[in-house]
Amino acid sequence: MKNHLFLFKEMINLAMNIHTQYAKQENNLVRKHDKFTPYFLHPVSCAGMAMEDDNDISIKDRFIIASALLFHDVLEDTTVTDRQLTSYLEEIFQKHNDENLEKLLGPKDKVVAEIIDLVKQATTIGGSKKEYEYLKANEEKISEELWYLKLIDKYFNILGSRKRLTQNGNWDFYKGFLYYLAEKTSKTRFKNSIWIKTVRCIE
Repeated sequence: MKNHLFLFKEMINLAMNIHTQYAKQENNLVRKHDKFTPYFLHPVSCAGMAMEDDNDISIKDRFIIASALLFHDVLEDTTVTDRQLTSYLEEIFQKHNDENLEKLLGPKDKVVAEIIDLVKQATTIGGSKKEYEYLKANEEKISEELWYLKLIDKYFNILGSRKRLTQNGNWDFYKGFLYYLAEKTSKTRFKNSIWIKTVRCIE
């Protein structure tokens, strides 16, 4: 019964270890705003936001998206490849997967493949402005899962940095980006997400 707890705990530990031991550069180890906060807190916090959002969102969706959020910056910010990440996840699932978990999520190989696919979809190079331009230019190709993942990722990044973004003159852009992601997510099966509702409360 507790296998899923140990599985997810080990995935969190893996994400923390990857971001600590395999960061491409020194500045990938800590958050840019203070050069002190461990970077791995970002993916772990994002994953928690997805896992806690049970507003008409299935356990499987929450698990897959939370898992992808744990590793959504790995391919961009660390030396770990998608093949290596797949191997790490397969090893963890092999240890902790059981019949009850397969009933909830499906076959472990398929679950790992879905997580990796979403991680690859989420990987962007070039900063938020290029990311926004890419999403705008490819709206019809973006999966429902990716809209929701991006909403949570940017929600954490933007609202946690409001003072700094206001001081450097970027708040209007980032607030607009967040509204855009909320609007797109509201047209998916994740339309009842609590994070859409909180974005709409931003002044």
